Amino acid sequence: MKTRISFLLIIVSAFLVVAFAGVKPVQAATITVQDSGDGAANATNCPGAGCRLRDALAAVSDNDTIDFSASVTGTITLTSGQLEVNNSITISGPGANVLAVNGNAASRIFYINPGKTVTIAGLTITNGLATTAIDNDGGGGGIYNDHSTLTLNNCTLSGNKAAFAAGIFNNAVGAGSATLTVKTVR
Repeated sequence: MKTRISFLLIIVSAFLVVAFAGVKPVQAATITVQDSGDGAANATNCPGAGCRLRDALAAVSDNDTIDFSASVTGTITLTSGQLEVNNSITISGPGANVLAVNGNAASRIFYINPGKTVTIAGLTITNGLATTAIDNDGGGGGIYNDHSTLTLNNCTLSGNKAAFAAGIFNNAVGAGSATLTVKTVR
């Protein structure tokens, strides 16, 4: 009986080695924003010269990084509402003094969906607006962290307006939790 079990284990082990020999681990990608425009999200713009921040957010997968080409400076003005963050990612800006994301006084800037782990670094987040008339909630004109883990590093939040929590609303109300870590935010 012992020989039969050993033989079976050898066969199963050999099968697993053959079956997974060609499987490579998935590598996290870096998507580079190359255009400071906005509009409806189009993931097929990335990679490429037409890749905008909203497009990059539509194209990323968990653990990816969004960064910005040296030519993307000044201000990205939102024209299509808030930016939805649907994956656990890092958004790595060139510096809060180099690039701003502006809500155009018409919408919240970032909405972090529940259960995600997100880092935003090196951006100014400005002129966001959250009211009950716009989003049924009224919190977080700059960022609404909805039951997720958010880290802000070397960011500036300014000029955001909301019914409450104008800069960041860290929503842990109800089931679940929300974690916010702030490092060198101005």
